[in-house]
Amino acid sequence: MKPHRLFPLALALLGLVAAAGAAPVVQSLQFNSVILGSTATLQASVSDPGGNLVSAAFYVSGPATRDHNNLGAITWPGAQLVGTASISGSQATPQVSWQPPQIGTYWVTVYVADQAATTSQAGTLECVTGRLVIPPITIASPVNRMFLHSGEITTTENQAGSSVVVHSGGSLIFWSGGRIVLKPGFHAGNASDPNDNSFFWGAVDHDMNGYSDVEEATCTSGDGIPDAWKVDHGLSILVNYSSQPQYLAAYRGGYDPTNPNAATQLPTNGAYQLVIRTPSSAYFGVNTSTWAITGL
Repeated sequence: MKPHRLFPLALALLGLVAAAGAAPVVQSLQFNSVILGSTATLQASVSDPGGNLVSAAFYVSGPATRDHNNLGAITWPGAQLVGTASISGSQATPQVSWQPPQIGTYWVTVYVADQAATTSQAGTLECVTGRLVIPPITIASPVNRMFLHSGEITTTENQAGSSVVVHSGGSLIFWSGGRIVLKPGFHAGNASDPNDNSFFWGAVDHDMNGYSDVEEATCTSGDGIPDAWKVDHGLSILVNYSSQPQYLAAYRGGYDPTNPNAATQLPTNGAYQLVIRTPSSAYFGVNTSTWAITGL
């Protein structure tokens, strides 16, 4: 064989060897939320350059726990195998069914193997108590409206051009114990109006205690008491109250720190929850893709 023909052949053989040794490719995992008591489908999209896929194994950790005494640090309890799937060829969509035992956010990891290597990919799955679907509505000036729900709050998608519209001078608040999903077509104000002063506020409060997850994870002094709680009870965010344990006990127990003998919960005030806006609340204009605000 002539030398000029050997070179392309060598390149082709090298390409086959490289493909055979390449690890599987797994796309990022994305899951819809699941309502407690329902079964979730855990699925991955997989490709393999060598065409030698073998198996997929799904592991779940959680639900996540938040340590309010450590600036909202998140931990994921030990992983457990929840299902496996046999796959083959160069393309596959392995899936398993699994029912979350309780509400919360779970960490899902899939391990995909071919005949030479193993690749993993991970994503979160949220189990909620229920789902509040917001129909197409218009908030006009000077109306202020709030939707409070212990589970997921979600808008509809592309109905009548826009699912939710907030006009200048109006405000809309979603306060959720699960997550907030703003579907395509969502509007918050009129982006073409430089004088627009409308607001959309979205906050996730997993334990529904009146303080968003963002607030509970913010502690300037490092004593484990959130800044927002201190402000609401007349304390300084710059002071470390570790030497005065009654304040931390009051925060943990949900009672008024001015009365160290109190044992009852503070009264609930819906408007009280609207003080702090999440980073997402400054968004104006049209959202062209699903916008999910997760609390973790």
